[in-house]
Amino acid sequence: PADNRSSFSKKVILLDAIMVDCPPEEVDRVVRMMKEVCSEPQYPLRIPLGFDIKVGPSWADLKLIK
Repeated sequence: PADNRSSFSKKVILLDAIMVDCPPEEVDRVVRMMKEVCSEPQYPLRIPLGFDIKVGPSWADLKLIK
């Protein structure tokens, strides 16, 4: 999309995970957005927020993104 929106959709928020679904052509954009959101929390935290981002067509095929 030309604006800041993406065509991804939030699928599941677990206790310690967020899973989103997006078209393959949106993966890089969604990864950048998730890194930004997780790196710069909206509220101050006492401890840093650690996170991993994994991408794949299924849970069994997820690959860690650095």
